[in-house]
Amino acid sequence: MNISTLRRHMMLRAIAVTFLSAIPACAFAQSAADAAPSESAAQTPATKPSAGRRFAKPPASITDQEIDEASPFMRDHSPNRWNAADTLPERDGLRRSVMSFILARYRSLEAIKDEDPKLYAIKLKELTVEDQIFGLIGHTQTRTQREPLRTEIREQTRQLVQLIISERQHRIDRLRANLKAQEELLAADTSHLDALADRRTQILIDNGAAFLRLDSRRKTGPATRPASRPAQP
Repeated sequence: MNISTLRRHMMLRAIAVTFLSAIPACAFAQSAADAAPSESAAQTPATKPSAGRRFAKPPASITDQEIDEASPFMRDHSPNRWNAADTLPERDGLRRSVMSFILARYRSLEAIKDEDPKLYAIKLKELTVEDQIFGLIGHTQTRTQREPLRTEIREQTRQLVQLIISERQHRIDRLRANLKAQEELLAADTSHLDALADRRTQILIDNGAAFLRLDSRRKTGPATRPASRPAQP
């Protein structure tokens, strides 16, 4: 291997590492609305980068069809990182390894698109700003190369931090709304304790022990809610 080839190989590896280091762990959550807060949203202060970031394991294998499905979206919203990943060599599984992380990010966004449009909008902007930062420094290998870009990096990084804060605020707002709803249900159930007990007693008499097992996994509703239909004799 000559010096030119070695340098190119090292650069490609650096691109892969840089790409992966820019992907937050929350990208691999099944549902951002129900999952624990992401690293960017809760685990570390917005002004302090994580020292030992861990990543969820990407899918064991991906298909060309899956890559083609994500391609238009990623080219629109993360063109710098997509193009960098797309030019990685196939040998040693490097390209597919990086692509699997990209697909995980893509799927995580698709999962919340309809479920939580506001969170989706925030995280889509995060993706775009991250890509802009990658476009500035993804090709660099030394601090000397990055130092002249400090002002631009700072501007983009500030935008990213603001988005992270907005995401955290949104998650807190949702938690508060859920807490308020649960408190209202608790107050309603507490004020109708005897009526609830009577209703459940009647349901068990009508339906037998089988309903006890089902009912134990259901949320208790206010006594004013309609009772279930009695079993047919």
